[in-house]
Amino acid sequence: MRTTFKMYHDAGHGWLAVKRQVLEDLALINCVSRCSYVKGKTVYLEEDQDFTMFKNAYEQAYAKTFEVLNVDHGNRSFIRNYESFVTAANSTWVEVNNDGVVNELPKSEF
Repeated sequence: MRTTFKMYHDAGHGWLAVKRQVLEDLALINCVSRCSYVKGKTVYLEEDQDFTMFKNAYEQAYAKTFEVLNVDHGNRSFIRNYESFVTAANSTWVEVNNDGVVNELPKSEF
Protein backbone atom coordinates (compact mmCIF):
# COMPACT_ATOMS: atom_id res chain seq x y z
CA MET A 1 0.00 0.00 0.00
CA ARG A 2 1.40 3.37 -1.04
CA THR A 3 1.47 6.35 1.26
CA THR A 4 -0.74 9.27 0.23
CA PHE A 5 -0.24 12.93 1.10
CA LYS A 6 -2.76 15.70 0.39
CA MET A 7 -1.65 18.62 -1.77
CA TYR A 8 -3.79 21.70 -1.22
CA HIS A 9 -3.91 24.32 -3.99
CA ASP A 10 -5.37 27.76 -4.40
CA ALA A 11 -5.17 30.07 -7.41
CA GLY A 12 -1.59 31.07 -6.63
CA HIS A 13 0.22 28.29 -4.78
CA GLY A 14 0.12 24.83 -3.26
CA TRP A 15 1.16 23.01 -0.08
CA LEU A 16 1.75 19.35 0.74
CA ALA A 17 0.39 18.40 4.18
CA VAL A 18 2.95 16.35 6.11
CA LYS A 19 3.00 15.40 9.77
CA ARG A 20 5.82 17.08 11.67
CA GLN A 21 7.04 13.67 12.89
CA VAL A 22 7.66 12.55 9.29
CA LEU A 23 9.88 15.60 8.75
CA GLU A 24 11.71 14.83 12.00
CA ASP A 25 12.17 11.18 10.97
CA LEU A 26 13.74 12.33 7.69
CA ALA A 27 15.93 14.92 9.50
CA LEU A 28 14.29 17.71 7.49
CA ILE A 29 12.66 19.65 10.30
CA ASN A 30 15.35 22.37 10.27
CA CYS A 31 15.46 22.53 6.47
CA VAL A 32 11.90 23.76 5.89
CA SER A 33 11.58 27.36 4.75
CA ARG A 34 9.35 30.12 6.13
CA CYS A 35 7.30 29.81 2.93
CA SER A 36 5.67 26.75 4.48
CA TYR A 37 2.96 26.87 7.15
CA VAL A 38 2.15 24.93 10.30
CA LYS A 39 -1.00 24.15 12.24
CA GLY A 40 -0.87 21.72 15.12
CA LYS A 41 1.18 18.67 14.19
CA THR A 42 0.87 19.27 10.43
CA VAL A 43 3.34 21.20 8.30
CA TYR A 44 2.12 22.48 4.93
CA LEU A 45 5.19 22.37 2.68
CA GLU A 46 5.22 24.99 -0.06
CA GLU A 47 5.06 23.42 -3.49
CA ASP A 48 8.41 24.48 -4.88
CA GLN A 49 11.54 24.16 -2.76
CA ASP A 50 10.15 22.46 0.37
CA PHE A 51 8.00 19.94 -1.49
CA THR A 52 10.90 18.98 -3.78
CA MET A 53 13.27 18.61 -0.83
CA PHE A 54 10.75 16.40 0.98
CA LYS A 55 9.99 14.28 -2.11
CA ASN A 56 13.67 13.61 -2.76
CA ALA A 57 14.43 12.75 0.88
CA TYR A 58 11.35 10.52 1.18
CA GLU A 59 12.16 8.57 -1.98
CA GLN A 60 15.78 8.14 -0.95
CA ALA A 61 14.95 7.07 2.63
CA TYR A 62 12.12 4.66 1.78
CA ALA A 63 13.08 3.61 -1.77
CA LYS A 64 9.55 4.31 -2.96
CA THR A 65 7.37 7.16 -4.15
CA PHE A 66 4.18 8.45 -2.59
CA GLU A 67 0.81 9.38 -4.03
CA VAL A 68 -0.51 12.93 -4.03
CA LEU A 69 -4.20 13.63 -3.58
CA ASN A 70 -4.91 17.11 -4.97
CA VAL A 71 -7.43 19.30 -3.15
CA ASP A 72 -8.54 22.57 -4.79
CA HIS A 73 -9.22 25.46 -2.41
CA GLY A 74 -10.36 27.88 -5.09
CA ASN A 75 -9.03 31.43 -5.15
CA ARG A 76 -7.50 31.63 -1.65
CA SER A 77 -6.67 28.75 0.67
CA PHE A 78 -7.23 28.99 4.42
CA ILE A 79 -3.69 27.61 4.76
CA ARG A 80 -2.41 31.13 4.07
CA ASN A 81 -3.90 32.12 7.46
CA TYR A 82 -1.78 29.56 9.35
CA GLU A 83 1.49 30.44 11.09
CA SER A 84 4.64 30.49 8.96
CA PHE A 85 6.91 27.58 9.78
CA VAL A 86 9.78 28.94 11.86
CA THR A 87 12.85 27.07 13.08
CA ALA A 88 16.17 28.26 14.41
CA ALA A 89 17.57 27.63 10.93
CA ASN A 90 15.16 29.94 9.13
CA SER A 91 14.49 32.63 11.75
CA THR A 92 17.18 35.09 10.64
CA TRP A 93 18.33 36.70 7.41
CA VAL A 94 22.01 36.93 6.73
CA GLU A 95 23.09 40.22 5.22
CA VAL A 96 26.55 41.02 3.89
CA ASN A 97 27.33 44.75 3.73
CA ASN A 98 29.70 46.47 1.27
CA ASP A 99 32.66 45.86 3.60
CA GLY A 100 32.02 42.11 3.66
CA VAL A 101 30.69 42.16 7.21
CA VAL A 102 28.03 39.53 7.87
CA ASN A 103 25.04 40.60 9.95
CA GLU A 104 22.22 38.34 11.11
CA LEU A 105 18.87 40.11 11.29
CA PRO A 106 15.63 38.68 12.66
CA LYS A 107 13.28 38.08 9.73
CA SER A 108 10.58 39.95 11.63
CA GLU A 109 12.44 43.17 10.70
CA PHE A 110 11.59 42.65 7.01
